[in-house]
Amino acid sequence: MGNTRKKGRRKKRKNTGTAAIIIIGIALLAVLFLLTRTLLHGLGSDRESAGNVTAIPEKTLPPSLLDAACFGSENGYKTYQSDELKAKLGIDVSVYQGDIDWEAVAQSDVDFAILRAGYRGYEDGETGVDEYFTSNLEQASACGMDLGIYFFSQALTEEEARNEALEVLKLIQGYEIKYPIYFDWEPVSDGEARTASISSTELTRCARAFCYTIESAGYRAGIYFNLDLASHYYHLKDLSDYSFWLAEYQDIPSFPYAFDMWQYTNQGDVPGINTIVDMNLSFFPDE
Repeated sequence: MGNTRKKGRRKKRKNTGTAAIIIIGIALLAVLFLLTRTLLHGLGSDRESAGNVTAIPEKTLPPSLLDAACFGSENGYKTYQSDELKAKLGIDVSVYQGDIDWEAVAQSDVDFAILRAGYRGYEDGETGVDEYFTSNLEQASACGMDLGIYFFSQALTEEEARNEALEVLKLIQGYEIKYPIYFDWEPVSDGEARTASISSTELTRCARAFCYTIESAGYRAGIYFNLDLASHYYHLKDLSDYSFWLAEYQDIPSFPYAFDMWQYTNQGDVPGINTIVDMNLSFFPDE
């Protein structure tokens, strides 16, 4: 019996040690989990600007004053008319629309056009001029169209963004540009895209550098974005000095903050253009 008691006591001490080891192990795992989560949050937090658009603190951006009841349609195009504002109808075009009969466009319901001036390659980073930009600029201007410009950017640095803006400024010398010149940066799904790992802070700085350069030359500047870019890429509160061009293909835009341009579809049909085309409403007041 004595040996049995001794074995029993030794077994009891063994159980106590095991329990302590388990408790310590659980505690260490909990600490490791918290540290890992904190690290991952720190690494990923610079990718997002708000989490989602409604999470942006309202005090940082002015709210949209557009009245949903004022949206309508006429001749197959969206309209907006309130007591204070009547939106203008526009298109944005690039090489993908091919040859355009600008006389026919000018005689249609379209009031303005945003032309793609150029682009930066998402793999090699080289810049180029849109193949149809010069002819579009010359012919649309000759027809009396009000014009704006956009540049498809894949800038990684402020210097690259400034250089993009300078290239645009050279291309438009001698032409009247009534609408803003927009920075159009979009994520590319290709795994070889040079911008795949750009952070929100870096992207926002690129956008600011582009816009600052444009406005320093006497033009208005702006940012083109959709809801995903607004939510997870840009720090829009740091870009609120510039024009916002929203792309949202809905009957009525849901973006809750102020914007000047709304690209409402990429399936538009306009006389003089043989392909589908992006359609826009401009909410700039008459000047």
